[in-house]
Amino acid sequence: MNDSAPQVDHVTINMHDLPAAQRFYATVLGTLGLAERTDRFGRVAYGIAGREDFGMYDAASADGFRHAHIGFVAPSREAVDAFYEAALAAGGRSLAEPRDRPEFGSGCYNCYVEDTEGNGLEAAYRPPPSATPA
Repeated sequence: MNDSAPQVDHVTINMHDLPAAQRFYATVLGTLGLAERTDRFGRVAYGIAGREDFGMYDAASADGFRHAHIGFVAPSREAVDAFYEAALAAGGRSLAEPRDRPEFGSGCYNCYVEDTEGNGLEAAYRPPPSATPA
């Protein structure tokens, strides 16, 4: 992995008052040029140019996302597999085994685990645009 490459793919948090949080983050993140979008999973996300690196769910209805969720960038599919196995060996719990997830973009391959405190972690490999079939 390139030293200047991003290491965190995205962060998702839960809010107890989602409408108030939307007003706050739309105002604050708007100053940075980030636009708001709600995806089909109910995640209110902010980003630029089709990337939504920060998002939030309504804590009352966030099935599977009761704690913080951090998605880490993986440099390869093999790295996703290694992340998953290491997390389980270190006492983490599986939320979803590594697999292709086209619903999150062409070529997306990821896994989900919980750390020992119940926070959600994801390792996601997304091939460079030049490696993704059109």
